[in-house]
Amino acid sequence: MKRTTLPACATFVLIATATLLSALPFQAGAQQRSVRGWADGPYQVKGTGGAQSLLFEWKFLDVYCIDMPPLRPARDVVHGTLGGGAISFYRLRYENDLSAYVVTSTVPKDRSPADEYRILLQHEYDTARAVAAVASAERYRVDTGTSSFGPTVRMRLLNLGDDDPDEPFPVARPLLNAPE
Repeated sequence: MKRTTLPACATFVLIATATLLSALPFQAGAQQRSVRGWADGPYQVKGTGGAQSLLFEWKFLDVYCIDMPPLRPARDVVHGTLGGGAISFYRLRYENDLSAYVVTSTVPKDRSPADEYRILLQHEYDTARAVAAVASAERYRVDTGTSSFGPTVRMRLLNLGDDDPDEPFPVARPLLNAPE
């Protein structure tokens, strides 16, 4: 992993690519589209002193930006692209192991954003049914909501396995084979 430490007087903005949320794979028997391997990165950025605030503000190629809540001091940010550069990954790790993720991808040329959302939602419902068939329905719950970006798919997952460095959470979501 490439590491960068921002000095207290840093005045630049780190950039990652992104446009629109797309289907993400799952590792428990459901159909899976592999995005294994980093196209660019992963880069680890640590802020010191006054640069802490830069870790909470992230721009994605001037398409949009996010402001993460400064709930606690930030430990670091990991960012990069996967899936041949089509998937942008951002993880902010706070102190005490709390993390926030933003993962986005481009919509394939032959699909509209509405088509891609419908496919994503169906994929997550299918995955939830597959998990419920072999474990509790509480292990993988899916519902919908709205945001300023449009409709969203919300998921709640229990008993996640270890992160794969070449296909990190939430791009891949390995479930532990654990008793309920």
